[in-house]
Amino acid sequence: MCETYSKDGTPHPTNKRYSCDRIMERYILHRAAEDFGVIVTLDPKPMPGDWNGAGGHCNFSTSRMKADNGMKVMEEAIQRLEKRHKEHIILYDPSGGVDNSRRLTGLHETATLTSSSGEW
Repeated sequence: MCETYSKDGTPHPTNKRYSCDRIMERYILHRAAEDFGVIVTLDPKPMPGDWNGAGGHCNFSTSRMKADNGMKVMEEAIQRLEKRHKEHIILYDPSGGVDNSRRLTGLHETATLTSSSGEW
């Protein structure tokens, strides 16, 4: 029940506890919103226009990033992440990257979805 699935129906390799937590969090959010007559959307840019959108990102750091030479550790982490940038953009977006492409324009405090070569 708590697996996440690709569009082709195959399970994503994911932590089941994390998936269950996300399912329950979303259920509680939507259920509480009903009581107050509020509509909930998880769309990163629910209204079109010239604005940055509502990114569902989270910032993180490790103790090594906060220590001496922490910038070097951050740069190394970025280099490792960028090797699978396209895969991350696709997997973190229920629409396979389409929603992220509407929000990640490089404008309004957002990063650009594309690399310097124009690919993502």
